[in-house]
Amino acid sequence: MKFKTYSLGELVTIKYGKNQKKVLSENGTVPIYGTGGLMGYATEALYNKPSVLIGRKGTIEKIHYVEHPFWTVDTLFYTIVNESIVIPRFLYYLLLQVDFKQYNEGTTIPSLRTEALKRIELQIPVIEEQRIILDYLSKLDDKIALNAKINENLEQQAQAIFKSWFVDFEPFGGVMPDDWQETTLGNVTDNIRTKIKNNSTPVFSAVNSGNLVYSDEYFNKQVYSKDISKYIIVDNWNFAYNPARINIGSIGINDLGVIGCVSPVYVVFSVQAEYHSFFRFFFRQEAFKQQSLVRASGSVRQTLNYTDFSLIDIAYPTKEYAQKFDVIWKSYFSVIERLRKENEKLLELRDSLLPKLMNGEIDVSKVRI
Repeated sequence: MKFKTYSLGELVTIKYGKNQKKVLSENGTVPIYGTGGLMGYATEALYNKPSVLIGRKGTIEKIHYVEHPFWTVDTLFYTIVNESIVIPRFLYYLLLQVDFKQYNEGTTIPSLRTEALKRIELQIPVIEEQRIILDYLSKLDDKIALNAKINENLEQQAQAIFKSWFVDFEPFGGVMPDDWQETTLGNVTDNIRTKIKNNSTPVFSAVNSGNLVYSDEYFNKQVYSKDISKYIIVDNWNFAYNPARINIGSIGINDLGVIGCVSPVYVVFSVQAEYHSFFRFFFRQEAFKQQSLVRASGSVRQTLNYTDFSLIDIAYPTKEYAQKFDVIWKSYFSVIERLRKENEKLLELRDSLLPKLMNGEIDVSKVRI
């Protein structure tokens, strides 16, 4: 396979994203992307052709590829690709192999400049050979996308069931059953008012927006020695200006059992094990988020302290219905976990094949997927 060397500046025009405030809308249909991922929806698109998105500030090491109309904020570059030289999706696969951290010019916040990006050199085969390679890689990515879509659909189904049962009370004629409680969070949680400061020992670390990883044993040793799968941690600060942080009134969930989010301060409480799945979806409801924002206080950084949090209204079902929902969700979740693990293996396969296909080490005419 023959290659020709191009600078990234020859392959793309690098464009800055824009502030989304004027186009952000609950009725929007155009995704708004930041370095942390999806931030909301806009009423119009900033660009409507296939593009590779590169972080300008913050999470600069992760790039994204989109084929639909989109909007990017000013922390994320988008690209206008010279399709006479390179197919946009092929360029995406090439850039996946670039270590963008080595081009970082920021001090406290990782940052990339267009001048540095333009100088990156890439070896590009002819268009026909690009198509052959894409045919193989696309099969893997299409399967990964299909699995992700199935998982998203299962989540939406569970969300719809939750709303039908516990918000709209559809099985009960639209009225909350008499044996359920119309109460507040403070009355159905254990009032643990522990505050944890995120100082020299990290408690949780964020991975994209809303996805969290338990980082060490500090929480378990210092706060509670019991099974932490029962404990929920609520973000105390509003980091709306930083898409990598979780906004007030939101919950980050790790389905391995740990639930939490990053912040200088946490409010901690526990729930009965039978209600774990119920609360997982309760905290996603718009009513919870709105009540959180209404009760939040503070001028520069809004806070939701334990007292405010405990006063949030909740329609608390009987244990019977919480367990029924738990059975449904766990049946969905078993499929979600299986497909998630399958996607991990597919990604490993793709990433192992990627450099060998791109540099011609593997003859694409002999690859079978």
